[in-house]
Amino acid sequence: MIATRQMVYAPLTQVKGTACGVAFLLAHPAPPSARSPRLAGQNSAYLLDTMAAYATGERANSTVMGPLMQSLSPTDRKPIAEYLAALR
Repeated sequence: MIATRQMVYAPLTQVKGTACGVAFLLAHPAPPSARSPRLAGQNSAYLLDTMAAYATGERANSTVMGPLMQSLSPTDRKPIAEYLAALR
C-alpha cells in the first residue's frame, strides 16, 4: 500500500511538538535541490537509522537535522520514515 499525504498528515498532526511542522513540510514539499538528498522511496529502516543517528549526534553533518530529530521521539519518527519510503 502506498501512503498518501492525507493518510500520514492527519496522524502526525496528533503528535505534540515538532511533528506538526514536519507533517506540514511533508504535505507541502519544496522542489528537490542539489543541496538536499532525495528521501522519497528510501528504505524506511535506513531512514529510521539515519534519523536516530542525527538525534544522537552520531551523524552531525547538518545543523538542521540534529535538533529536528532530537525534538522527535522514535515513535514520532516512524510514520515520517514510512511516509517517505512510500513516496515514489
